[in-house]
Amino acid sequence: MEMKTLIIRSQEQFDALKVENEKVTVAANLQVECDLIVKSKLVVEGNADFRGYADFRGYADFSGNADFRGSADFRGNADFRGNADFRGYADFSGNADFRGYADFSGEYLIVRGDMFWAIASKPNLPEKTYINRILPPAYQKDHWQERLGLDFGEGCYEKICSKVLKQLINLLKDEKWSSTERWMLETLRDSKSDVPEWVAVIDKDGASHLKANE
Repeated sequence: MEMKTLIIRSQEQFDALKVENEKVTVAANLQVECDLIVKSKLVVEGNADFRGYADFRGYADFSGNADFRGSADFRGNADFRGNADFRGYADFSGNADFRGYADFSGEYLIVRGDMFWAIASKPNLPEKTYINRILPPAYQKDHWQERLGLDFGEGCYEKICSKVLKQLINLLKDEKWSSTERWMLETLRDSKSDVPEWVAVIDKDGASHLKANE
């Protein structure tokens, strides 16, 4: 059965959807035709189409495909179970979990937390891209143990990353890596470095913008 589409044309119309703890669950496709501030958790069970600027201040969970025609700021973690298309800039303060393909065609992409990437091919990325670390999902643990030649044991991500970092210089000398695997490993190598200057400038300017919209 085809899902219905909920069309949001104003901030007030969206705010009226809030329930306990201001959580918003949309058991339909969501089409947003205005700039929007989402102040708490948002769950969209269908596809999501944002046509203006979107500011997510809590956890965002998209079960279907997500299309962002304007720019998007994510201050909390975000989970994308379908494909995601970002036509404006995409800025993540927390973690971003992509289980489908993602296309970033906007001005820039910033992920200050961890980006979880499950696809064999790299996403389309803008020239200005900063991602703290790109990690595989937990269910790919056995695959990566085999590829890296390491036993991860029962460790959490931080313990596993620490173990890989100790071997990373030698691992990257190997020619066996696909472009996506090398991309992921190189972000782990660079994760202890300072953020690029252009990101620091955006952080400074963005702090003023976000404060003005509190």
